[in-house]
Amino acid sequence: MSGSDVSGRAAMGELTCDEVREMAGAFVLGALDAQEEAAFRAHLATCPDRHSEIAQLGGVLPALAQAVPMVEPSALLKDRIMAAAARDSAARGGAPGVAAAEVAPVAFPS
Repeated sequence: MSGSDVSGRAAMGELTCDEVREMAGAFVLGALDAQEEAAFRAHLATCPDRHSEIAQLGGVLPALAQAVPMVEPSALLKDRIMAAAARDSAARGGAPGVAAAEVAPVAFPS
């Protein structure tokens, strides 16, 4: 395994049941990257544990969608987030000068 993601987790290989349980919330929210999701699904396909916690977590999504009002963030908040992301990217040696318009919005499953 080489490299790591922003959480410090090593590059995805075979996941343990504990790692799957730890990642279950992010999986249900659609917040895993492609490599993490592939490793997660590969584990589920071969694991004898049914991982019922995933279905339980998925069951709360409709309630969350109804209980939490959608709020459009202010332009100031967006500017602050984009500035912080640009600083982080520059510190990591990423592509400088990426305009906010070039950043794709994140869509969460409904």
